[in-house]
Amino acid sequence: MTPTYPEETVALKHISLLVVTVLLTSCATQYTEFPDISNAKAEYAIVAGHFTGGTYLPEDPKCQSGEYICMDPPPVALRFEVSELVFGPRVSNRVVTFTTSHFGKSGIDFGVDHPYLLFLITNGDEFVTPRYHMKRLAWDSRDQLAAPLDAPTDSIWWLPCSVSQPASDIRFSGPREVVRIEVDHLSDDELREMRDFVRVQGATATIKRGVYVDDVGRRLNGLSKAQIDAGCDL
Repeated sequence: MTPTYPEETVALKHISLLVVTVLLTSCATQYTEFPDISNAKAEYAIVAGHFTGGTYLPEDPKCQSGEYICMDPPPVALRFEVSELVFGPRVSNRVVTFTTSHFGKSGIDFGVDHPYLLFLITNGDEFVTPRYHMKRLAWDSRDQLAAPLDAPTDSIWWLPCSVSQPASDIRFSGPREVVRIEVDHLSDDELREMRDFVRVQGATATIKRGVYVDDVGRRLNGLSKAQIDAGCDL
């Protein structure tokens, strides 16, 4: 048997790791174009779940050349794992949706501990999420998902007002950063407006009202695309 020396073992491990990395990189899907989904054929789907990753599309050549001053990063293809279909046609458990944002991927928290409600426009094969059409969710004490609302004027703004109102009393368990607000970040006027929607203890205001994801689905049932497009401006 040929002996293996420590230096050779380390080298072999490095080579193996490099091969695996190259294979994974070469297998990754490269997205180059933002889907063009016809409004006539488009359907709306609302889903709950979490983001697992994202990939930027190539930057517009006009931004690279300096012909335009582009304030946003390139469009991003976001991978989303669906835990619940809230409204609309059936979608697969894992979807890739394309969107734009001033913050790009940095404005999104990834992972199973960060649930979202997500708006999808689909032609059955591809998915697009209109700009900022997503809402952070939180769990209650029974592990039911809900959208926290911190004031009477708060809503899931990209859905009709009737979806967010009336709000329910909910004992949220987290994520902490979604349901707790530092009081010193709020003005006296903001605290007065929020008084029926938060519970203040010391330096922290904890959101205590919201709309359950199940209620979102029930309230959307039967609404037309035009009604959904109206959104909510409280």
